[in-house]
Amino acid sequence: MARGALPVLGHLGRILRDPMEFFTVARELGPVVGIRLGPRTAYLVTAPDLVREMLVGGYREFDKGGSYFDAVRSLAGNGLATCSAQDHMRQRPLMQPAFHSSVLPSYTEVMGACVEEVTGEWRPGGTLELDEEMRRLTSLVATRTLMTSEEGAQAAADVARALPLLLPALHRRVLIPVNWVHRLPTPGNRRFERTQAGLRASVDQVIAQYRRSGVDQGDLLSLIMAARSEGDGTGLSDAEIHDQIMSVLLAGIETTASLLSWTFHLLSRHPDVRKKLVAEVGEVLDGGRTATYRDLTQLRYCKRVLTESMRLYPPGALLSRVTTKDVELAGTPIPAGSDVLFCTYSLHRDPQVFAESEVFDPDRWLPERVTPAQRKGFFPLGAGRRKCIGDSFGLIEAAIALATITARWHFRPVDTRPVRPVLRTTLMPSSLRMTVERREVGGRG
Repeated sequence: MARGALPVLGHLGRILRDPMEFFTVARELGPVVGIRLGPRTAYLVTAPDLVREMLVGGYREFDKGGSYFDAVRSLAGNGLATCSAQDHMRQRPLMQPAFHSSVLPSYTEVMGACVEEVTGEWRPGGTLELDEEMRRLTSLVATRTLMTSEEGAQAAADVARALPLLLPALHRRVLIPVNWVHRLPTPGNRRFERTQAGLRASVDQVIAQYRRSGVDQGDLLSLIMAARSEGDGTGLSDAEIHDQIMSVLLAGIETTASLLSWTFHLLSRHPDVRKKLVAEVGEVLDGGRTATYRDLTQLRYCKRVLTESMRLYPPGALLSRVTTKDVELAGTPIPAGSDVLFCTYSLHRDPQVFAESEVFDPDRWLPERVTPAQRKGFFPLGAGRRKCIGDSFGLIEAAIALATITARWHFRPVDTRPVRPVLRTTLMPSSLRMTVERREVGGRG
């Protein structure tokens, strides 16, 4: 058991003050560490091999659940990202066509147009809250690939307005896993419920409109609604489709925004890496044009930069499972119904797995340098059957945005104070105020 637990609160006080430090320090206490979340005992798994065992081999015994996913379920419902293993067996095949490799190229034109729209409002010498700009970009991509009808555009606008209000409350539900606290009639809880109800009504209207028209809009939602089970020929109900929409929006917006925000932060602090990236995108995107799907195979260093950024600052920095029966990990008995946590931020900085683990080194992902331990200890988007279904979509989006923006713009940090990782639904920088400058085509650094 980790030391320093307080009556009633347990370790929540320390976790709320600096969650990444708490979980990183706990790594030294053993492969499985008991921690107190209020009145409950949870188990933190700190060994990469045990985490992989849970995610790949033990996905039924360690099901989606626990404090993180219970909180996300309060907003996203029982979609693919949060559902149980049993529901996942039905939902995954029905969702797969929307994210199949054959349809991904059709989305990249929308991704490039969204990059053009957001960056078209930037002015040389201006100051940006770059993390907010990246969230604005990923919101456009998520909503415009998901719902392209006129009603969908209105719902997309509603989502963009609602998420900034909902996410702070969702974060509190993650870190304070005490249900009655979030049912109290406080102004914040009432605002969460009111905003959530309005968003639900807006999304349900879009589903109803798509049902009435029966027209294939050529978007993600059309593919989701058209999917049928090979077994009995049934599709997803309207309630299930609603939950899938919310899951796709929540995961798609926040995860890629986190990845891009941290990547631009790291590039601003590592001019040697930035110089190599600028050289690559200058060669591939001749004249500073917008990146396309065909360019991705040539943007090899760009891909390594994104991978290394996810290692140091994984979007899903703290995740959870719940045990479906009594189990044992590394000699530690864990009762059925227990929360089991794992911190990818800490796992990815394990010096036994990643040499010079605190160093931002994209070339550690060169084929000749990648070790088996490194591959097995890397969990930015999960592993096994529950690995994120939109992983390829998100990485393509991030590569299109990173390459296109780097070819045209340069960022200088406004604040000299250290940027801290802040745990929300994803791991975001504490502040990312940047001065933006236009890069000359063919310019270096």
